[in-house]
Amino acid sequence: MGPERAAVFCAVALAMAACRAQAPQAEKTMFSPDNPLIDAAGNPGVELPARIDALAHIASTRAPSTIPGLKRLLSRGRPAAQPLLVNWDPQAAERVVDLHIVATLHALGDDSELYRIPQLVAHAGEILQGPEGELPNAAAVIREIGRKELIEAIVRLTNDPSPAVVRNAVRTLELLNLPSPPVRQALSGVPNLAKPTSFSIHRLSQEIEALVSLSGGSILLSEEAQSYVLTHDFDRGPVNRENVTLASVLERDLPFLNLDYYVSAGHAVICTLEEAGRLWQHWWERHGAALEYRKDQSAFVLPPAPPG
Repeated sequence: MGPERAAVFCAVALAMAACRAQAPQAEKTMFSPDNPLIDAAGNPGVELPARIDALAHIASTRAPSTIPGLKRLLSRGRPAAQPLLVNWDPQAAERVVDLHIVATLHALGDDSELYRIPQLVAHAGEILQGPEGELPNAAAVIREIGRKELIEAIVRLTNDPSPAVVRNAVRTLELLNLPSPPVRQALSGVPNLAKPTSFSIHRLSQEIEALVSLSGGSILLSEEAQSYVLTHDFDRGPVNRENVTLASVLERDLPFLNLDYYVSAGHAVICTLEEAGRLWQHWWERHGAALEYRKDQSAFVLPPAPPG
């Protein structure tokens, strides 16, 4: 056993030992009797990062013999929802594992499960945050696989009647760092947004009004966003901004308010997620055919414009 494989086995073994007392029932299922890494990946009692690491190691072996065991993982039993947990969603964790199973199968030459990725994006929740979040993992897997039809499928989700699905699709597209994005562009060219300012608000409507007023006309509100703020206004509690730039508020906080922005004619325009979805649809119509994948960068790019 090489040093890298030994390290992964050690990490998985330690994680399983730490969780054994909490989830002994999870260890009764054997997905692949001859491959403890597959069993670790399917065990909800193992820490999520260790499960993902186990799948990454399986992918690195390029061993087609592991494909049947991985496919069995996709039909494993799922934990029940536990709404009383704080900052943890066991069902969301399983969806994250599913994303990485599909990526592992792709690395082994099996793309029959790629259709699951847009489904997993559509069902993603908001409880898991940071590196364990569902949408960051979905974006990372799409960049790793490098198939632009997955981007097209995510763009199609922006037509979904569910606001939650539209939100998931828009956020995933933004996390992909795609070229010439139609929303959340750099704000460096918009005047008045880099100067530190301070303000206090209690309600969503007050925050949006403060952003527009303090920007001196550099921040605008689309008609749909105006209607959204009126119908979704809520008490945010005391929110005090001290020496923050308006650009940082737009970039950091709009996602938590289910709003977005785009840059147009030297202005930052606050818009709804539905509007952002339509902008992504137009983006795909314009750029989808030309989009290329650069494996060495794990990134999608557009070819250089012809000279002249």
